Amino acid sequence: MKKGAMFGLDARIALAIFGALSIISGAALYSAIQESKKVSMATSVKEVQKALAQYVLDTGVYLPENNSTSTSMLLGQLYQNRENIDNWDGPYIGNASNLDLTLDVDITKDRVIDARWYAYRYSDLAWGTSDPSTTTARNCSTSNCNIYLMNFLTSSSPSFSNLIKTYEMLDEYYDNGDGAGTGKVRARITPAIVYVYIEVMPEYIKLNN
Repeated sequence: MKKGAMFGLDARIALAIFGALSIISGAALYSAIQESKKVSMATSVKEVQKALAQYVLDTGVYLPENNSTSTSMLLGQLYQNRENIDNWDGPYIGNASNLDLTLDVDITKDRVIDARWYAYRYSDLAWGTSDPSTTTARNCSTSNCNIYLMNFLTSSSPSFSNLIKTYEMLDEYYDNGDGAGTGKVRARITPAIVYVYIEVMPEYIKLNN
């Protein structure tokens, strides 16, 4: 084989090797970025947990209910004491907000999502199977009551797919991808709407009744 041809072959082999390495490096980089996003979101959820715990320690009560028959709670109470609860010493967490029911708190870094988080009291028993299209949140009792951060978007929202991705990433992080009906992270997903639930702590007052 001529020297020039040999050089050309060597060059092609080298390019093939560099190409393969770039693919591997690109995949590794993407994986690292995704893992970093999961950790960032989990860290933010932890801060909400700390804020809830401090609120309970300061006031001796849990977040007020939206009404006597509701499973929703006034999460905005963590930012502003609109209910005039004794010994409140916040703001505990969140950004400027004028709502009782929701809290603006940075978790996903998507402002459409983060501008409106809710808190709901639900059971920690299974809500169905791993299929997110069939899950149904279960009311809690005195033996299995937890507080979940909740967010939802309709398919018309530009962040609809991002909220689904948020569920998938956090389900992998907390629950090893066990599906929508069990674990710390749960969801209901249909073509029209997505609900995501993140368990943040036991509801002590309900459990002690």
